[in-house]
Amino acid sequence: PLVDFDKIVLIDNPFPNGKPGDATNEWRHEARHRNGYMAVMGGKLLSVGLDPGSEAKSLFGDKVGSFWRPDVHFDGKKIVVSFQPQGHKSYHLYQVDSEGKEVKQLTFGDYDDLDPVYTPDDHITFCSSRAHTYVRCMPMTHAYAVSRCDADGKNIYVVSRNGEAEYMASVLNDGRVIYTRWEYTEKALWRIQSLWTMNPDGTNVQAFWGNQSRWPDVLTEARAIPGSRRIMFTGLGHHDWFNGALGIIDPAKGLNYPDGLTKVTPDVRWTEVGNGPAEK
Repeated sequence: PLVDFDKIVLIDNPFPNGKPGDATNEWRHEARHRNGYMAVMGGKLLSVGLDPGSEAKSLFGDKVGSFWRPDVHFDGKKIVVSFQPQGHKSYHLYQVDSEGKEVKQLTFGDYDDLDPVYTPDDHITFCSSRAHTYVRCMPMTHAYAVSRCDADGKNIYVVSRNGEAEYMASVLNDGRVIYTRWEYTEKALWRIQSLWTMNPDGTNVQAFWGNQSRWPDVLTEARAIPGSRRIMFTGLGHHDWFNGALGIIDPAKGLNYPDGLTKVTPDVRWTEVGNGPAEK
């Protein structure tokens, strides 16, 4: 009875560039794989019915390109997604209606604009290379910063003041934006990728959970659990973005490992760092 919808939206996308054993094989790295120059064409944005036998519909028709995470508007009538068309060097924000009848490009230029989400104040929050910051150990790799724009893609501005990469924003039940923030200064470069929050306009930045935690390695893809203060997330690896365990955070029970943390998939170790002492 909790499933009151009959379709989901997802991307079917090839892995970014990189060959096993090649010195340039960094496509699993948390930041490098999202660069536009790593994109592989042939992705699809799909609407898939939940009933057995339902067909998957390509919402971008026969347009060729590469996608990153989509977000469905609160009214269910439109979808915003990051898309790099074939022949372009960057990801831009695009919007399409839920039936795939009209595709509209919202942002333009040489910057990568990634992983957009609609916010309740009728804006779009996303991560972008527009801050002109770079990962310190890989100066050719952008450190994406939380940014926002109007619903039509205009009036873009960077709302984050962080110098390191940020990822995968989403909206909490109280309207705040939650996102993954990479902490690098005076900390180990590969172990502090925790969850932070801010208001949609960039004010009131706060650590949400894990800013002093080694386990899990990278907390990302956070999503609010409806009617709850808790969030669900994926625990990934700094050098292994595409594999991970699922977890739930309740910040009322603590702000760092192991307090407030529940692993939903106990048979899967936290990627790259393994299980922490509380799980052995």
